[in-house]
Amino acid sequence: MSTGLRRWAFLPLGSVLALLLLAGLLTLAGLERSSVHAAVPTGSSVRLPAVHLAQSGPYTPVVTITMPAANEVLTSSAQAVYPVQVAYSCGTSCTGSALLDVVSVTVDGGVTYHEALSGVVAGLYVYSWTLPTEDRVAHMLIARARNGYGQIGTSTPMTVWVDRVMPTVAITGPERWAGLVPIPLRWNAQDGSGIRRVRLYVLTGTNWQEAGPAQTGLSGTFFFTPTGNLTYTFTLQATDGEGNQSPLPGPTITVTVQPVRVYLPAVVRNYPLPWRQGANTAGKVFHTPSGCGEKTWYAGTLVNDGVWKSTDGAETWEKVADLKPSAYLVVANPSNCDEAFVAVWGPGVYRIQGGAATPINNGLGELYLYDLVLTGTTLYAGTSSQGVYKTALGNFVWTQVNNGIDDKRIRSLYAVGKKLYAGARNCTLYLSENEGASWGDPTVLKDGCDDAQVWSILLVKTTLYAGLGQEKGLYYSQAGFWKRVDAIPAKTIYGLAYDDTYGYLYVSAYGAGVYRCRIDGSGRATTCSPHNEGLTTAETREITIHGGLVVVGSNDGVWYRPLLP
Repeated sequence: MSTGLRRWAFLPLGSVLALLLLAGLLTLAGLERSSVHAAVPTGSSVRLPAVHLAQSGPYTPVVTITMPAANEVLTSSAQAVYPVQVAYSCGTSCTGSALLDVVSVTVDGGVTYHEALSGVVAGLYVYSWTLPTEDRVAHMLIARARNGYGQIGTSTPMTVWVDRVMPTVAITGPERWAGLVPIPLRWNAQDGSGIRRVRLYVLTGTNWQEAGPAQTGLSGTFFFTPTGNLTYTFTLQATDGEGNQSPLPGPTITVTVQPVRVYLPAVVRNYPLPWRQGANTAGKVFHTPSGCGEKTWYAGTLVNDGVWKSTDGAETWEKVADLKPSAYLVVANPSNCDEAFVAVWGPGVYRIQGGAATPINNGLGELYLYDLVLTGTTLYAGTSSQGVYKTALGNFVWTQVNNGIDDKRIRSLYAVGKKLYAGARNCTLYLSENEGASWGDPTVLKDGCDDAQVWSILLVKTTLYAGLGQEKGLYYSQAGFWKRVDAIPAKTIYGLAYDDTYGYLYVSAYGAGVYRCRIDGSGRATTCSPHNEGLTTAETREITIHGGLVVVGSNDGVWYRPLLP
């Protein structure tokens, strides 16, 4: 303790109180603020008396982050060192010895102090933040200012995002191409913030020129029409959800176009036709294409678009039943192509014949259906929560067949011989070997299912396939063990179809389009690749093979193409 302080310590308490009162009265009598400040040594931590605080107003600095804005995303277009701007002020209280002396910026709790200009009561401070290279990661910014009295003002916490990672995009295509038909160029893109668009460029001289409209999604196919016997070099540029762009040029591919070979007698070899959209179906959501006879097809729709029919091999379509709201389940009668059965969400099951639609719901305990299957003269229905029903054709009285089924939330049915499979939620699959009279113990396809639906079922030779919802992908079973088909993207698998002529499994992966897998002797998929030439939507649904055609419903119409070797 200093000598002066020791003297104060031995004064009588009354004398001390009197001196303190005198100091307060002098202050209230108009003592200049600057003279009080002058009594405090520079850099001292001594606090002014409370009476002075009452006179001069609040001492706490006011501090605000003015740039960047809250929830702003700092991308590759921003500087690698970003100037975080902090506005601060102290009013008239930050004068004399109470100078503003420190400004700090906290990034995710890591504080670095930066000395501000001495004697500045208000101003703008810039903190140079070295941005990390990240793929859309959130950071918390907080600014603080401290005046000479040690009082601290704090800004409102602000969340900003950093995304300086460029998207990646890959391109694949043929090395050689015959004729002047469009060249398919497949692409895949990835980025944590999503892909906003992908553009195709072709090298013309020394310049890259855009070739066709941009595409969206994570994968797709560009079709480039050559104009002669030339060598073309292509590249892609992807833009992610925050505006970062991959380099241009990116990965390249070179395609050599050769003339069409003509073989005597006048045989021209052309590339097989790509997918074609059924006339009159564009812009509508189609489900469950069902083929019958040589050229008859039916398909159901969503959103009050009714039931549609084609009589020319899926080329042109017209509405044949204006059933609402969602008539998306349709199955044709193979013994009478003028007859079909359709499940309408809510009103139940209808029989369509000769242009008339008649309800056939006698005995059906629930009118919300997810699947219809016709085998022989028996029609089966999978309901939303009441399990499986069946009825004989010609005598439409439904009977519930749920002996052994615990989870009655049926999402798919599949019949082969006397075997009947029922797919439920929670990746659960039931099997009846006596046409639904009784069901065996359920099979759960995978752990951690998250209540995903079994949307599609197919038996190929000795291999059973099941397509799952919630983007769980495609699974297969041999000898009772289930494994995922890794070559198929982790998407919702709405449709499966098998081409026994050429030995291919067709897979409709919603969001990735159609895949085709080569099948070995046991029915297992060996190699799988996208099969989307000409298909302009990746949102494909149920898929069917009949009469030498593969037909798929989608969110943009019905699509068809011939089976390919």
